[in-house]
Amino acid sequence: MHALRSFLFASAASLALVPQSAWPQQPSPELNPVPLERPEPLARIKATDPAQVMKAVADTLRKFSYQIDRSGVASLDARRFDTPSSPEGESEYSRVIVWLERDFDRPLDYINVYFIWGRYELILARQRGIRRIVPWTERDIPRLKAAIADLS
Repeated sequence: MHALRSFLFASAASLALVPQSAWPQQPSPELNPVPLERPEPLARIKATDPAQVMKAVADTLRKFSYQIDRSGVASLDARRFDTPSSPEGESEYSRVIVWLERDFDRPLDYINVYFIWGRYELILARQRGIRRIVPWTERDIPRLKAAIADLS
C-alpha cells in the first residue's frame, strides 16, 4: 500500500512539472493556411522619381474614397470608412498599405509598387475591439488594384 501511495505521489508530482502545452489534451492553435512569402509587386512602373509615383498612387486612392493617414516618398497608409463613426470612433474600415521599391534588375528605370489590403470591423465578443477579419468580399479592391496597375 505504501508503494502504491509513493507511486501515485511521484506520478502527480511529475505531471505538475510538465508544462501544460505538452499535455496531449491541449488543443492545437488554429493553422494559418496562407504561406509566408515575399509579396509580388502589383505593378512595375517605368519612372525615375518615386515621389511622382507615390503622388499618382495617392491620387488614385483618393478617387476610391480613401483617406491618406501617413505618406512618405516610399510608402503610404490609407483607410476608407464604410459607416458613420460611432461614439467609440470609426469601427468599420478598409486599410491599404502601399510601398515602393526600386527594381533590382533596372533600378534607374523602374519602380515596383506593392499593395496589401485588410478589412477591419468591430467585433462584439468577449474581447471587444477592432480586429482584422477575413472578408467574404473585397468589394472595390480588384478595381482599385487595376487602377494602380494602370499607372504603369
